[in-house]
Amino acid sequence: MFEIGTYVLYGANGVCKIEGKTTDKIAGEEREYYVLAPAGITGAAIMVPADNQALLAKMKEIISGDEISRLIEAVKKSPLIWENDNKKRNELFGEILARADRKDIMLLIRSILIKKKELALSGKKLTLSDDNMLKRAEKLINDEFAVALGIESGAVPDFIREKMSVAE
Repeated sequence: MFEIGTYVLYGANGVCKIEGKTTDKIAGEEREYYVLAPAGITGAAIMVPADNQALLAKMKEIISGDEISRLIEAVKKSPLIWENDNKKRNELFGEILARADRKDIMLLIRSILIKKKELALSGKKLTLSDDNMLKRAEKLINDEFAVALGIESGAVPDFIREKMSVAE
């Protein structure tokens, strides 16, 4: 199903390289597992049971460059997501990150960046929780887009902001 050595997006864990497959005996039951190495985390491994369809469904192929362009265009045309109540907004953003839907994460990033720009005009800043959500969302997107576009992860935010016409 998945090839060893390729990269996948694994839910909220972000980009992972499929390092291999292994068989392990846990609680007396022998199972085959995919061994995933999260990008940017040395020595970490995620074991995904090869027979667990719910967990395998979280393993998605890395998006292509053309899909990135289409995604950015779709997000530019979508209404912003913003909840004025901090607690509700935190819950909403947390749910979006947990679902790991690329379009929703991109929309979350765009919404926070636009809000950040609006606040800056009046001498204010984002709340710490909004800033943390932005960082988490950007990490998920940056790692995947970097692999897909063949660029450094640090160059992705400027790439996205330029394409979405959202300057900091």
